[in-house]
Amino acid sequence: MVKESSSKRPTIERLKVSFPEEVNSITIAKFGVQSLSVQKTQEQTKTIKKYLTGKNKPDHLERMNFVDSFGYICEMLMAYWLNKKDYELWCSREDVKYWWDNISLDSETDIGFWKEVTHTSKELFQHSTKPHINNHGIGYILPLEPNINYTNSSLYRSRFPASVYDNFESSLNETPTPSKKETKGKRISVVNPNNLCYLR
Repeated sequence: MVKESSSKRPTIERLKVSFPEEVNSITIAKFGVQSLSVQKTQEQTKTIKKYLTGKNKPDHLERMNFVDSFGYICEMLMAYWLNKKDYELWCSREDVKYWWDNISLDSETDIGFWKEVTHTSKELFQHSTKPHINNHGIGYILPLEPNINYTNSSLYRSRFPASVYDNFESSLNETPTPSKKETKGKRISVVNPNNLCYLR
């Protein structure tokens, strides 16, 4: 049986991010607040937003909310930096360090915090939106251009620039099932397996 070439697949109109030469990676930091109280969650989110201003602040900031499987009202701030060094300098600011190091881990308080940070090379980063949609994620701060190679959504690997030299083989036979854990009163570090495609 002859396999159909990808050139015969129907193309889909999409936009991709155009990286300036000086941008080598994207840093995305997610800051979460969880509480059973809407007021407490919003107050703490307002505090976090205060620290995401000033020197070495992120190039873009998004805010979203949801209710988790334990019934906690959650707010999440997603911050984008186009320079990893700027993120590191932001982290080293005295006010930021003081705030983060002094967040209470008392499990008796009705408030929780979490942070997850990814540093992704532009060769392993992919952004795709429909034409005329430029107000999502990295599209806020970097130019978008037509993606002439976009065909079927199953061809994720071939759309990464790194695919010309990396086959993205993984040591995993199957994707691990995310586990639901009680996180209140703990500092949580999220570690993803190698070569796991993370979809925002």
